[in-house]
Amino acid sequence: MQFTTFYVGKTLFGVNILQVKEINNQMKYTPVPDSADFIKGLFNLRGQIITIFDLAKRLGRNDTDIQDKTRNLILKTDVETALIRSSNKIEEIGHDAVGFIIDRIGDVIEVEDTDIQSAPANVGDISKEFIKGVVELKDDLLIILNVQEIIKF
Repeated sequence: MQFTTFYVGKTLFGVNILQVKEINNQMKYTPVPDSADFIKGLFNLRGQIITIFDLAKRLGRNDTDIQDKTRNLILKTDVETALIRSSNKIEEIGHDAVGFIIDRIGDVIEVEDTDIQSAPANVGDISKEFIKGVVELKDDLLIILNVQEIIKF
């Protein structure tokens, strides 16, 4: 299984590469009044309205400080993953287009299913509900996100 990896602060995270639509540097959003504090806003991506989450804030950290390497990780909707979902065992995310603000992009990493360990009670300051599993890498710990839980609110 391949994961797109990225950093929020100094923590390495990953999501299934098949769920990633694109990574871009669009940082101008339209605020959403009365929305949750981790919703950064909305933006139009070639005619599709994307809800942008500040992933750090959603995970219980401080707001992301926008820098040169800050990016939006845009995820595919269920409609976009319908044909590959059953054969590749990727979970549904939802019908609404969402993206996460991340500090910087990492690499694509291939991981064997057997290398993925169950999520511990928590990893540092991150609640178990947001973690699908962890993988011990040579120099780091990869935290695989449970995207379904992150976008629930």
